[in-house]
Parts: sequence; structure tokens; C-alpha cells
Amino acid sequence: MPSNPEPTDHAEMDKDLEDLDDPNGRMTFSTFSEALNHYRIRLENLPTVHEFLAGRDYVEFYIPPSASYIAAVPREGDNKAFFGKGYIWHRTGRGQGELIRLPVNSLRDGGERRSLRADRTRQTCPTCWTELPASGTCPYC
Repeated sequence: MPSNPEPTDHAEMDKDLEDLDDPNGRMTFSTFSEALNHYRIRLENLPTVHEFLAGRDYVEFYIPPSASYIAAVPREGDNKAFFGKGYIWHRTGRGQGELIRLPVNSLRDGGERRSLRADRTRQTCPTCWTELPASGTCPYC
């Protein structure tokens, strides 16, 4: 099971996603892989996404006109799943669901964002402690 699941007992996320879900103009696919050709999810997030999909029976995938997520339609029931750039949200009941933060995300409610750029060593001037430019010469000393 993917890490960091957060049960939600409110209908806000459910309603927000459904409001974006206009059947007119959406792109429909029979496999998640086909949908990924039209909606990019970060490579670092794909293992968590595939782990979530394993063992679940979705028969259709679509991208709405807003192109803000991939939706997965289950064979039975109405518990769709929504795959965004940094999250998976899936229904667990009417107006209820679970939010799974993906490893690389930018969720606004305190979600973490991991930088893909390695931290560089910052050289400082031994006299004034100002960060040195790439030349290595302090512009102030």
C-alpha cells in the first residue's frame, strides 16, 4: 500500500474533482499507460502509482478537458480514483475518500516538496561570511 494515506471524511475533494469532470471533451483510454502518454506524472512518483493500481480493477481511464488529472473508473461501484501531479485521491464511500501524497508533490496544505536538485556546497568568504560567487572572489573584500 502506498505510504502517507490520509483518510478524509468530507466531500470537498470529491465535489471539487466531480465539478471538473465534464464528460464532454474528455480523452478516454482503456489502460493507464495510454493515459500517461497524454498526462505526465513524475518518474519518481510512478512506483507509488503502480503500487496503488495493483490489485484494483479499473476498466476505463480518462483525462477531463481541464487536463488536471487522470481519473480511473472501477468495474463495479462509483469509487473512482484521481491521479494528480503529486497525489492520488480515491473514494472510499460517498463524500469520503483517502488522499495519498506522492513522493514528489507540491500540495498546498502543508505537503512536502522534495527538490530534485542536489544541495550544492556553498562557499563563503572567510572575512565577511558572504556567499561567494562562482568565481570564488568576494566582491566586498
